[in-house]
Amino acid sequence: MNRPTFALLGVLLASSSGLAQTTTKDADRIGLALHAMNIGYQVPKVQKGIPHRLDPMKRALVEPIMALTYAEEIGLSASQRAAIEDELDTAKMKFRTLEEKLSAETATMFELLNRPTVSEKEALEQLDRILELEKQIKQVNLLCSLRVRMHLKPAQRERLMQLPLPPPPPPPPPLHVPQGQAEPGE
Repeated sequence: MNRPTFALLGVLLASSSGLAQTTTKDADRIGLALHAMNIGYQVPKVQKGIPHRLDPMKRALVEPIMALTYAEEIGLSASQRAAIEDELDTAKMKFRTLEEKLSAETATMFELLNRPTVSEKEALEQLDRILELEKQIKQVNLLCSLRVRMHLKPAQRERLMQLPLPPPPPPPPPLHVPQGQAEPGE
């Protein structure tokens, strides 16, 4: 995941308490943010003629934001909503910590690769540290989805599979830099 992904994740998860009043009208907005963040939600792809609702992996996992978005449609109780929001808050804290560590390790890798000579052993060790953090991030995502799934009844999970997924986000607007000014990072 890249830095903008983590920024979007932080923004969305930080506002999870605001999702308590979410309705289906907000589904597109939340879906766009989720897709941009790639936090377990991806635009469904038909592989070998199997729609996303029939994909065993998609059926086994529950997107926390989808459960909150369609709370009324699936009959989510107040206690279920609170439990799901707690799971999102827990994941948010872990994501923040891991994002900070990943950012630091990525900066270290950048410095390492910009040296005149690079030790293969050092580069591989640094890559291992980065990959370990990325693995931990994916584990947090999976655990959050599994824990949310445990809070839903089978009929609620089934109903959620029948509801439409939000469309993919539009491409980001081009960066406008006034003439005569350097782009950020230059």
